[in-house]
Amino acid sequence: MLNIVIREAAEDYFGYQFCGFSYHYEYESDDTAIFYIYDRANWELDGDITGATIYNQSSCSSPVVTCGKDTEWTTEGKLFWLEEQPGVNSVMTHNLPRWASHQCFDFQYKENATLAGIYERVDLIRTVLQKDKNKPELKVFDKHIFNETKNYSTMANPGYQLFYNGIRIDTLLTDRHKQTMQDYYQCLPFMHRRYLQEDEKSIIWQGRDGKESVIWNYTPRSLDIQGHVTDITENKNLLAEKSYKLESEHTYKITQL
Repeated sequence: MLNIVIREAAEDYFGYQFCGFSYHYEYESDDTAIFYIYDRANWELDGDITGATIYNQSSCSSPVVTCGKDTEWTTEGKLFWLEEQPGVNSVMTHNLPRWASHQCFDFQYKENATLAGIYERVDLIRTVLQKDKNKPELKVFDKHIFNETKNYSTMANPGYQLFYNGIRIDTLLTDRHKQTMQDYYQCLPFMHRRYLQEDEKSIIWQGRDGKESVIWNYTPRSLDIQGHVTDITENKNLLAEKSYKLESEHTYKITQL
């Protein structure tokens, strides 16, 4: 099973406040071992890289490029004198290692907006960036390489967006968004494996040791539950009942007695 974990993130760099989110992958299998996770993404400030300037120090490409609609640019190492030769692969080196021949962060800006991607620690990640002609996306391929294992978690890769048109991204979050994130952080230690999802009414997660579980409830309903029930959203313990009335958009933790 491969999960992607997304969290709110913020950081200050030399007095400039960046806010956005971080994400990482978590892999777990009883049978199949792996030795890399290939993150294939694209990053643009407003969904179109046209007009944005990219700063990227790499061994095989220009460190600064401003993208037009017809711009073709990549961090691949190409032997340009072989590109026109039939049957010859002109690519000398494909994905370069970050913290070595490829810089350890991503950076682009457009007008008054800035987007940065920063890793939390040094790791073995081989990367290629690519902008294709007449395409709006900037492709970012990150290959996370590690010793063969059945359980692995990549490090967080924050995507921070600065103020856009004078508006902080986090000010667009509603109280419902903020409460959901708060519920998520509080319940995260008990969300080891998604156990059940029934007709979009709820999602049920089970803890690693099987003693706790979490219900993300989306529709008002009654449910027979065994164990101690806590309404995480309201921050209160519920009196023991055979059947509990669950409220819409509430998160519940169940502890087995």
